[in-house]
Amino acid sequence: MKLSLFAFALLFSINSFSQESSNTTGMFIRVFDLQGNKIAKGKIQSLGNKELQLKTKKLALNLPVSNIGKIKTGRSGGTNVGVGALTGTAVGVVLGVAAGEDGGLYGATSTGDNVASMSVLGAIFGSVAGGLSTLFKKNKSFNIDGDIEKWKAFVNTMSP
Repeated sequence: MKLSLFAFALLFSINSFSQESSNTTGMFIRVFDLQGNKIAKGKIQSLGNKELQLKTKKLALNLPVSNIGKIKTGRSGGTNVGVGALTGTAVGVVLGVAAGEDGGLYGATSTGDNVASMSVLGAIFGSVAGGLSTLFKKNKSFNIDGDIEKWKAFVNTMSP
């Protein structure tokens, strides 16, 4: 049981850090209109003089600068929480199966009880870890407000 908890703690303590890339092509962004509603999200294909080309899951979009109110880099914090919860649940299921009928958690007497309790605990710890990781995200927000001068400043900021 101690080994299982150690493995679980080790899994959630591993982070990988890499250098920030100066190449903006392929960077994930979220685009909002002038009223603050999200109109698109995807990876940058190109930054033109008067339009933004995004590649979404299904198609490529050309967004004119006059329709862009704000651009936010990176994914939202909810993504980290969701991924953490799913990862924690999966790890909990594996640890519950590995515990078997012996070494049960909270008086569990069967493998199914161990799987259920460990997956719930894994989901809780995973979502907390994902929530904490949002504190260290370095997302940026750029106000464009349909202004071509602000757009040019954004393009200059994002270009290598």
